[in-house]
Amino acid sequence: MSHERPPTGPAVGAGRRRGRVVPDGLLAGRADLLVLVLLAVAIGDALLAPSAGAKPPAREGSLPAEGFARLDVAVLEDLRSATERDDAGAETRPGAGPGWTRASAVGVDEWGLTGLMAPGSGPAATLVPWPPEVVRFRPRDGWTDVDRDAELSVRFTAAMDHASTEAAFHASIGATEVTGTLRWAEGDTVLVLRPAAPLPYGQKVELRVDADAHSAAGQPVAEPAAVSFTVEPRPAAPPAPVGTSSSGWQWPLLGPITQRFGQTLTEYGFHQGIDVDGDTGDPVRAARAGVVVVAGHADECGGLQVRIDHGGGLLTWYRHLSAIETAVGARVPAGTVIGRVGATGCAFGSHLHFGVSDDGEFVDPLRYLPR
Repeated sequence: MSHERPPTGPAVGAGRRRGRVVPDGLLAGRADLLVLVLLAVAIGDALLAPSAGAKPPAREGSLPAEGFARLDVAVLEDLRSATERDDAGAETRPGAGPGWTRASAVGVDEWGLTGLMAPGSGPAATLVPWPPEVVRFRPRDGWTDVDRDAELSVRFTAAMDHASTEAAFHASIGATEVTGTLRWAEGDTVLVLRPAAPLPYGQKVELRVDADAHSAAGQPVAEPAAVSFTVEPRPAAPPAPVGTSSSGWQWPLLGPITQRFGQTLTEYGFHQGIDVDGDTGDPVRAARAGVVVVAGHADECGGLQVRIDHGGGLLTWYRHLSAIETAVGARVPAGTVIGRVGATGCAFGSHLHFGVSDDGEFVDPLRYLPR
């Protein structure tokens, strides 16, 4: 019995790979295809110029690239000549101070962009940016009846440096500076001031930007600017008797109504009472005789408040007070001072929010107050 291995013969079936049989004709076809590709590449190199390449066809009537460059230069030349006053080339742009270099030529920088060049610069010189200018203030110059809660803003022609521009922007009423919260918008070209308190009725407000404001690129503002506007006058107070009416009701505060029942003048939606304008510290009186059931903080937005139960499911609400002058459980006649006008809670300024609820549902207080 032989212990030798049987001789290993050639693989069965030429072209076998991973258990599949590839026909000899297919291998030959692939080789022919490779030869054709190489031949096409060689012919292309011989026929095409080295700089040849695929380019989109020019649109009929379109301007070549050099034409656009000539237009850019012409426009910038016009801009440059507008800044020259006489043959000596004196700068006419007011407010041009140290740090601003007058552009005296038009050229193309290393990126191929046309622009104004610094004096004596070559084609690869750095472009000189225009100094920033004030485009407009808002409210605009001369406006009247401006809302007391209006935001105040100034727009520039370029992105501005925050620190220098905020220091140079002023809103004032006479010698009093209007303070508030500053924010930037539209790519740092607009500075907005939201006053901390409503602007006083009928007052003239001045907005100005001093020469110390600089752009983000370091250029000082071309010139200072200022405007003024007038805040809306105080509304006329609705007619209201001082004493108590025969129904037992009286006004808790005498003053103009700035928001009525059901209006949506603020972000808080449906208004569940009336807002009566007043100054902080003005006395707030009970609108009808009853028992005090709330005297202090009772919800998130009402601030200091008083609530009086008049019986029969009828309650009156006095909100945003600066001080409370009663206590829970006190029996108060109509006209009793129960607190002082303020702006606590969700309030944009000093006023009294007066509400009336009947069996848990808010109703228009003007249905009960004397006319």
